[in-house]
Amino acid sequence: MKRISSILKNGEIAFTALESAIVMTAFLVIAVVFSYVIIGAEHSTFNTVTTTNRDVEPEGPSIELVGSVIAKAGDNKVNNIILTLQLTKDQRPVNVGADSSRGMMIISYLDNATYVASTNWTRNFIGENDGDELLDPYERVEINISAPANSTLQSTEAVNSKFRLEVKPETGVITPVSSTIPARIDTVMNLKQASTS
Repeated sequence: MKRISSILKNGEIAFTALESAIVMTAFLVIAVVFSYVIIGAEHSTFNTVTTTNRDVEPEGPSIELVGSVIAKAGDNKVNNIILTLQLTKDQRPVNVGADSSRGMMIISYLDNATYVASTNWTRNFIGENDGDELLDPYERVEINISAPANSTLQSTEAVNSKFRLEVKPETGVITPVSSTIPARIDTVMNLKQASTS
């Protein structure tokens, strides 16, 4: 007892158990608040990344080529190019329209001599379909494209010529199709497809 009183007499303040409990509680509260802020920041970062990735993904329907690119010819000139299209997995329906005059889907053509922003084409659904102008999941549509006048396909230089089509639906991603005419022109040809980019 003498010792405690001598400490207090010298002007020093004793640190009691109650004071130490208050200080420990304050440190604990600060640690909890700090960890809550850190966890909240990680959650916020995760939401931002998820939103950003979703925003980067293309919106709207997307179509893809199914099977071969077919060319029909006469008089050693290519007259028509035939594509079969379907929706890519998990996409919404695409309004393809009845033909190129409706403007629902545009198909452009490019070769080494000609560019046509919008070619003439007709469509025919093959297999099961519901009879409307929408390309729905599990439906396929055959597109018959007229080879543009003055294009390489319509000239005597059609043999071994390369061309590119871009199928542009009203909404969604462009589908490029690149092909090469074979060394011999036949009435019906299964065209070699080049890698597209």
